[in-house]
Amino acid sequence: MKGNSLNPVSFIRSRCLRLRHASSRCTKCLDVCPSDALVLAEGQIGFLAHKCIGCESCIAVCPQDCYLSNGISDKELEEEIRRKTSGKTLKISCQRIECQQENVVVNCLQRIDVSHLAQASRHGVETLELHTGKCSECQACRNASWLDEKKIEADEFFELFGKKLTISYEEHEWNVDYSKRHFLTNLLKRGELEEPKEHEESVEITNDPWRRIPEKQQRLGRTVPLLYKRSKARQEGAKSSKPHQRTFLYEPVIDKELCSGCLLCASVCPTSALLVKKVEEGMVFVAFPQACSNCGLCADVCYQEAIKVKETGITPEYLKNAPKAILSRGINERLFEDVWEDKLKSMITCPTYRG
Repeated sequence: MKGNSLNPVSFIRSRCLRLRHASSRCTKCLDVCPSDALVLAEGQIGFLAHKCIGCESCIAVCPQDCYLSNGISDKELEEEIRRKTSGKTLKISCQRIECQQENVVVNCLQRIDVSHLAQASRHGVETLELHTGKCSECQACRNASWLDEKKIEADEFFELFGKKLTISYEEHEWNVDYSKRHFLTNLLKRGELEEPKEHEESVEITNDPWRRIPEKQQRLGRTVPLLYKRSKARQEGAKSSKPHQRTFLYEPVIDKELCSGCLLCASVCPTSALLVKKVEEGMVFVAFPQACSNCGLCADVCYQEAIKVKETGITPEYLKNAPKAILSRGINERLFEDVWEDKLKSMITCPTYRG
């Protein structure tokens, strides 16, 4: 029998969008956390490790890799998926059930995101078997609706390639110790811990670059071009997505009429998905679609509301990991004269860059 508790995640505060700029409105991790381990205080994310139940749903949704597993790392999970793909089938199991040796095991299946599905398909997987416990009774899941959401995500994503990934579920009995003795032992251990801080501090990574492309985007960048090369969509020349379809591929777009040319959006982009190049006629805003994680920070900081992030289809630039010019404009020599009133109004909310 296994213990009924999972290792909490680690939080890398220096990567958090809300630390980087006070204008960030990102709440993706807060929206999925089932245990109140994440709180919002004075505009900052607070992580309470003693409340974390290790479901790792925050890892799946964070656009900045702010959360790390203390079970299986991203690199190890990639290797497990590659190694345990058997023919055209891949089996992934929740840690709390009795698992087969050939299964990939994660704390909770909420950890799996579209980039993992893409990687599995790259290795020839056509059927994904998810082996779960009774999710409706699990404190990490609260309900099993997320299983259906994973299937919908897979259907929409693989429609880009004119193919389908079949996902099946198999429910098992828990293989955890829910005895009174185990419960009391855990309770005593918790009582021995020091009184938790209001906001427990994050871990630090030595030489962690300020600008970096998240693991999810790197996985998609390695797999999408290969899947497209093999796909029916390529044969049919269908590069665009349907209007209602989620693609999980993103790029920034800028409204030329609203843009003041202040360059704030490019200066805060944490993945270098948006850069500015100086040319003879002025400047060109350049996007790198493979790097865009849909963090939305560029849109959050723009006081002119000139930029937004949109989902896009499979573009030539994405396939080649090439730059895409999204706006050409002259340098605004009167920038501070023309928009000082708008900037003054925006200072009421005091957006501070924490670079």
